[in-house]
Amino acid sequence: METKRLLLRETELSDCKLFYKWEKDPDIVEYLAFEKDLEYEDVVKDLVIESSDPKKMLLTISLKEENVPIGRVIVSRINYHEDSLDITKIFIGETGKQNQGYGREAIEALLEYSFLELNMERVTLDYFVENKRAEALYRSMGFQYEGLMRNACKKDGKYYNLKLMSMLRNEYFSIYKKV
Repeated sequence: METKRLLLRETELSDCKLFYKWEKDPDIVEYLAFEKDLEYEDVVKDLVIESSDPKKMLLTISLKEENVPIGRVIVSRINYHEDSLDITKIFIGETGKQNQGYGREAIEALLEYSFLELNMERVTLDYFVENKRAEALYRSMGFQYEGLMRNACKKDGKYYNLKLMSMLRNEYFSIYKKV
């Protein structure tokens, strides 16, 4: 997937070093379900296991011009029978690259791919209840609030509530005017 500034490409083993660095940064993972005791080997093992799952897409967000990774996307629950998928994790991890619209741009690319290429009916995502920035972004993009998922996430031995949002195919076409 390509945008004006980004390339969302299949994750490679060499990306794991950056993922490990980002996923150990408390500022990056404050609202993401990564354990504090995460080891580099865990990142590699997860990549190997998850990359063989046909219901997942593991993507690295890179700056197109410089071909430099700046973030990560995990798409899961890809269901071709129900025409739905979930944007499970998305973050910009590279210091100095947050708050520049790259996350929005990456989500827009995922939505376009989901609705135009994969012909999905529904795209979901969820976020920690406390993550007001994510909520504001997703609402501004047209995602609709569906509900609270109680104790839906476990991080460092503690359960967290998540808010669930979705976008339907007709909503996407109404908002983004794609033909």
